[in-house]
Amino acid sequence: MAPPVRPAARAARAPKATRGPRGPRAEGDSRAEILAAARALFAQRGFRATTTRQVAERAGVDIALIHHFFGTKAGLFEAAIDVQRIGGQLHTALTAPPGGDVAEAVARLYLDRLFAHDLDTFTAVLRTVVGGDEELPWLRGLFADRMLGVARQAFGPGSELRAEIVAAQMVGLLVLRYILQVEPIASASTDEIVERLAPGLRAVMQTEAGE
Repeated sequence: MAPPVRPAARAARAPKATRGPRGPRAEGDSRAEILAAARALFAQRGFRATTTRQVAERAGVDIALIHHFFGTKAGLFEAAIDVQRIGGQLHTALTAPPGGDVAEAVARLYLDRLFAHDLDTFTAVLRTVVGGDEELPWLRGLFADRMLGVARQAFGPGSELRAEIVAAQMVGLLVLRYILQVEPIASASTDEIVERLAPGLRAVMQTEAGE
């Protein structure tokens, strides 16, 4: 008797995740672990010095999964830093701030949430910028499309300069407080920083006559 004929194998749409010490992982778990590994490596090394193979090894998955989920290393970077999610949080702070104070809401958003929970994300962007000039046009376009779009929606036309000045202040705060950990700003309380930072942000965000 001839052996039964097996049905043709389906075309593999996605490679299976590597079996780790906890056993097989669901596709969603593998994607999340890839993103976590990518954020950590981009934060340590920047975009250019990080390879997809290194990310796959850190996440414990087949490298083909990265290409399946994200396409290219640039696609992986964009997903890892998730500018759209951060832009959504910024939009909420700008348009529906708790207590009605936009400047304080933005300052607390960065201090209490973004820098507290997404430090790897912002460090990855900084290291990528410092790593070389080739990535600058791409990053500039990414942030201009997503982050400045939020400012335009919140403040209307002509708000780009104000948004960039606010961003510059936040980058300075990030570097001094969280990366270099310069004292006394590194150990100052959130309330103390917000008290001193909000008036300046308020002045920058204020719409000038004729705009």
